[in-house]
Amino acid sequence: MTQERLTSRKITKFVTLADSKKSDRLGRSIEDFHRDYARNEPFFNPRLILNTVQTCIKYEIPPQRTITPVGMRDPTVMIRSKNKVRSSYTAQPTVSRDGRTVGKLLLILKENTEDGKFGQGVRKEVEELKRQHGNVRVIASKHGKTSNEIIDEWRSTILGPAIKSIKEGLDQDEKDLEELNAREYQQAGFNRTRTASTGIFGLDGQVGTLGFDADDRICYAQQMLTEAMNQCRVDLPSPDTVPRAEGEPVA
Repeated sequence: MTQERLTSRKITKFVTLADSKKSDRLGRSIEDFHRDYARNEPFFNPRLILNTVQTCIKYEIPPQRTITPVGMRDPTVMIRSKNKVRSSYTAQPTVSRDGRTVGKLLLILKENTEDGKFGQGVRKEVEELKRQHGNVRVIASKHGKTSNEIIDEWRSTILGPAIKSIKEGLDQDEKDLEELNAREYQQAGFNRTRTASTGIFGLDGQVGTLGFDADDRICYAQQMLTEAMNQCRVDLPSPDTVPRAEGEPVA
């Protein structure tokens, strides 16, 4: 077996054929998603492209390794609670394509009760903390993890209102931009009209009346300016008509 570079190892994980097929389907689904996203991403506002992720966090994370004297077989570490080492809670933030946080942060805490709900005392404390921070939505579950019911609640109480707020903000930004462009256009048109209405004076003292729209006024002003420059032109005499001094060679 040495020549074939093979060795005997302990099996650490068992998988079924269904698990293998599920993994293949998941890989194809990820590839399809990336391809669809790359094709459709240019058609959406970056603020409306959202990403959310669930992160499980242990209440207490003890070190996995430590330094001990040589020969010590069973190193021990002091912790505050074995339950907190084994338990975790879930945090689910949502961010937009342009890097902004969207809506509230969802926290799913573990509650060791039959119905997986907060007790009366804990509920008061949680509500007070939510009121103080304002950007957190706290939900209890029996295992501190998500479920279909929690996802439905997140969609209706966090995601839906956040998307509505974003759309309202984008609509208001678009209205503000249109009003700003309209004011700038009106101001620019007023300045061009006021400048053009002063007229162009020719060398003969006459004033050209510009009674057209803005573009026609500019063209008419350019024509009058060209005529004025033509009137300033001096015709130079021909070299043959210029008297030469005595003895000056002919060019």
